[in-house]
Amino acid sequence: MNTINTLEIIERIGYLLLSWPVVIAFILIVYRKTISRVIESFTDQDVVKAKVGPIELERKLESIVEKGDGALHRLNQINNLMAKSRHV
Repeated sequence: MNTINTLEIIERIGYLLLSWPVVIAFILIVYRKTISRVIESFTDQDVVKAKVGPIELERKLESIVEKGDGALHRLNQINNLMAKSRHV
């Protein structure tokens, strides 16, 4: 009878150790430096690079801003042209 209780205790500890929250916490602890580097790469630079396994992301924030400025400039030119055409 004592052996059955011991086996039940071992089985419950096994379920606890292999449960998803514990597995996720273990992965976060093991890969914390890599995860923090990925987060820092997104927040610190104008060029954003991140590599997770075979997936690599790169985004240059300066070019996005320049494209947005250019689009606004063209939109203002169109608005001015439309305003001039109404006054003629």
